[in-house]
Amino acid sequence: MKTVDTTPYIIVLSPHLDDAVLDVANHIQMWKSQGYAIKIVTLFTTFRTSTLSRDVRRYTGISFSSPREFETKRRNEDKAAMRLLGVQWQHLSYTDGGFRTYKNKLIYPKFKQLFSGKISSSDMALLRKIENSLAQYLRCDRILIPLGIGGHIDHVLVRLAAEAVFPKEKVGYYADYPYALSLFNWTVRNIILLLSLRRSVIPFQKNKEELLACYTTQIPFIYPNNRHYKEIVLEP
Repeated sequence: MKTVDTTPYIIVLSPHLDDAVLDVANHIQMWKSQGYAIKIVTLFTTFRTSTLSRDVRRYTGISFSSPREFETKRRNEDKAAMRLLGVQWQHLSYTDGGFRTYKNKLIYPKFKQLFSGKISSSDMALLRKIENSLAQYLRCDRILIPLGIGGHIDHVLVRLAAEAVFPKEKVGYYADYPYALSLFNWTVRNIILLLSLRRSVIPFQKNKEELLACYTTQIPFIYPNNRHYKEIVLEP
């Protein structure tokens, strides 16, 4: 007789190839110690376009000869971090917001637009596709999604898609860093969730340094100074 795996199962949705580690690595380690199986699903893992904005060129730096090379490096960084964390993982290969185009034009040509929290009408079909992709994880016990602090379009798309697909009692949220470090990035909605949901706060733990060090293209850009922030997770 075939046995049924009854291990409780948590999905962590990571918009980009670093968000899960940046935002909830120590929580993931805690959940593993409590007997949970963890899978990190990263959505926006493709960076291929022939059209690059000035902002994106500055972001990718001058050390990469092409978006494809940048993509390979980013994916390999994340795979190394996943091995260290010892979790299941999956890259869904949607195109990163700074690289997405519609009719050969960038949808968000400036970072001001990419971090506006306002989804372009050109991205509405993408939202539906993400919802369809997430439906395959409905059997999980819990799903952790970004609050969308900072208004990055990709983070907002992930949050909206997950909220549309999963029952409310399964959905937990995590604070998006580095954006959560500034109070000005917290919307009224996020503050209400912070005050109304069960809150888990874990101070920065030293073993997270090794995980962050995997992301050599990201950490100097995102955290040039202090990286010792607290992880915040909100659950029903």
